[in-house]
Amino acid sequence: MWQTWLIRLSFIVGIIIIFYGTWIYFASDKSDKWDLIKSTADHFAALAKVDNILPLPNDFVQDNAGTLVVQKTEFFIPLADLIDIEKEKQRLEKEILRLEGIEKGLKAKLINKNFVDKAPEAVVNKEREKLANVQENLLKVGTNYNKLK
Repeated sequence: MWQTWLIRLSFIVGIIIIFYGTWIYFASDKSDKWDLIKSTADHFAALAKVDNILPLPNDFVQDNAGTLVVQKTEFFIPLADLIDIEKEKQRLEKEILRLEGIEKGLKAKLINKNFVDKAPEAVVNKEREKLANVQENLLKVGTNYNKLK
């Protein structure tokens, strides 16, 4: 239950930070995440001050769209001529640096023999899962950054 609220809060904060448009497109390979978004779309829309949250259309061109990655799920805001490309690049660069720092810390923890040997297996597995999530988010944010070059 707390994870659901964390996703909601992360999404809303992220959208408020980068919001420039009135439509948000949602891309995820997990249908349960779309169900979560759809079931609370009115709340998201009101808090993020957007008109609609929709599944990503097949023909959507992601170039020059504002992006947000929350727990392996991407959100796209079509910005067309509304976005300052340089500011969006700077924002993505900061996010890449932040994720790289988290990745570095998790890798250091996981190569520490004392941690791996002494920590309960569930804790080690949780750290590995966190690392995988961070690496996937880093890949997606990097891809979005490269589209703006």
